[in-house]
Amino acid sequence: MRLDVQQAKSVGIIVNARKNFYAGLLLLSLLSLKPSPAQAENMALTTEEVFMEVVVNQQPQGILFILRRNDHLFVEAKDLRSWRLRLPDTIPVKHYGEDFYALDALEG
Repeated sequence: MRLDVQQAKSVGIIVNARKNFYAGLLLLSLLSLKPSPAQAENMALTTEEVFMEVVVNQQPQGILFILRRNDHLFVEAKDLRSWRLRLPDTIPVKHYGEDFYALDALEG
């Protein structure tokens, strides 16, 4: 089967129209996604993800991923354990499935 130039352009336009149509549907479906109620409940809109250099008892611990929310700093549970600190007896903030605890909830 041979296509002349006009037929080839028509086929190209149809293919591009379909691609754009499906890309638009994908975009609409992504825009309609919303967080689950549990995620929305645990995370306020004011949560920021920051990297900070941490020093514990004058010992550098490196640069860590920390959450800042409503003037509080939250550290991941695994980092607190690695520093041999007890986890606070508070409900952790969930962030992408990981537990974060407020630093001001630590004893001492």
